[in-house]
Amino acid sequence: MSLLIGFSGQGQQYQAMFHLLKQDTWGQSWLQACSKLIGFDLSHEANIAKYCDDALYSQLFITSLSVGTFRAIAQRRPLQALLCGYSLGELSAFCASTALPLTSIFDIVEKRVQCMQAALDNYDKDAGMIALKGHINLNDAKKLIQTYNCHIAIINDNDHYIIGGFLADLEKLKTAAKKIGVSLVKSIKVKFPSHTPLLANASIEFHKYLQTYVQSAKMTIPILNAMTAERVEDTVSMLAILAKELSQPLHWDKIMHMASDYQIDTWLELGPQRALTHMFIEANPYIKAYASDDFITMNGVSMVI
Repeated sequence: MSLLIGFSGQGQQYQAMFHLLKQDTWGQSWLQACSKLIGFDLSHEANIAKYCDDALYSQLFITSLSVGTFRAIAQRRPLQALLCGYSLGELSAFCASTALPLTSIFDIVEKRVQCMQAALDNYDKDAGMIALKGHINLNDAKKLIQTYNCHIAIINDNDHYIIGGFLADLEKLKTAAKKIGVSLVKSIKVKFPSHTPLLANASIEFHKYLQTYVQSAKMTIPILNAMTAERVEDTVSMLAILAKELSQPLHWDKIMHMASDYQIDTWLELGPQRALTHMFIEANPYIKAYASDDFITMNGVSMVI
């Protein structure tokens, strides 16, 4: 079996997202450790619902879930796999590839958010992201962003784009996109215009910070990164990518179409819900694809891979 594990990004978090870890003995201890660091009990859905859309807590939730699920599966069986991640998920993939302690994982996520917030504060404007899908191509998307001063953040497919910018500009772009017949025009529940030049300063500051982990965070599993669409096996290169991609567009479409190049026969998404799995199936309809969020037990996840 050749396994590709994908780590979810933001936007799909929900109050019951920790259900799989909560019923697992190892997962329970992981959640207790996460709860101690975060300052409240992650096993209580009301706590998750309260902070689900918070810029920092949502990223801590998703990383805790994705990396925790990965490590819970690894307790049961050795994992021979390639990793990839969608936006924040690429940081989760890096953490899964290393033996970083939970405290370091939380520190990195918190610093990432701090760098993004500091970069955005320079503009004194609210920003965000939207999704455009269906009846649109790359040329259409480029015309829209040029007209309304926005940026392509992620290319999901040849008719599916994530756009970042200031909210006022994004609203104008949304109206124009609907007028030209784009099928889906939707705001995304994030406050940062990730993977756009608006966060150039965040890339610089985050890269400086990440140098702390050059020696301690040794990668053991390769990552297919979505910025350059290349396989990365060394820590130094991956840390540079994690910083640079805060202000550079991601080519998720290329990752989805690289499965055949690496003879992938099984896909597994780790994180809340199954947005990445839907995209993977669209690009690779003949490859077995699973999302951990669909399972009732961790043993069930382990059995299919």
